Amino acid sequence: MKTKEEHLVNDKLLTEFIPYREAVGSLLYLSTISRPDISIAVNYLSRYCNKPMQSHWKLVKRVFQYLKGTIMNEISFNRDDKIFAYSDADCAGEPVTHILTSGVLILRGGPIVWFTQKQSLVTKSTSEAEYRGAISSIDDICWIRRIGNELGFVNPEESTTLFVDNKSLIHMLQNVHEGKSIKGKKHIEIKRKFIQQHIGQTIEVKHVRSCDQLADILTKPLTAKPFVNICNKIIKVEC
Repeated sequence: MKTKEEHLVNDKLLTEFIPYREAVGSLLYLSTISRPDISIAVNYLSRYCNKPMQSHWKLVKRVFQYLKGTIMNEISFNRDDKIFAYSDADCAGEPVTHILTSGVLILRGGPIVWFTQKQSLVTKSTSEAEYRGAISSIDDICWIRRIGNELGFVNPEESTTLFVDNKSLIHMLQNVHEGKSIKGKKHIEIKRKFIQQHIGQTIEVKHVRSCDQLADILTKPLTAKPFVNICNKIIKVEC
């Protein structure tokens, strides 16, 4: 049996006749409108549209096989009218560049906004990676709250809960006021004023156990058990 390294050495570029870009484009559309469970896989595959390898094409076919086996899965909504969000980041998740991947999941009775995003910077710690991911989630939460306020289904006086699984991150977000700069973190204080306007007012940050962090499905490949556990909480099987 060949090792992983031998497979990588023997990997070859795809021929121009294989519709890799078209396949990834169709998966990207699906992951955007109804299947958050394939977001991280599609995000990874879309990074190689210019020079896809045979191994990437095999992964594309695996995603299609997964979709075929879960064709009855769908997003369903309950009557919970409260908005809450999950934010997570995978520090140095990119094996070559070590650039972080962040994920945001916003729910109102079911998932309404989600995305997986490869950031443009390399972070020096997990806390900093999650800090940057939290800033993205706060931006989206504020956008959803503005729309909800205009439509009349969001109470502007009620804060939105943001769940994160890093206690250091919570400390960083809650200590952004004047005179409370965090030692060694001056290089990320450019967003301080933005956070200061929202933390403790429109947004309440709470800690959640890693096993209950729903945004994990958007930032890193998971083993079968945690993957199925998260899928069961955000996607239902059509009866």
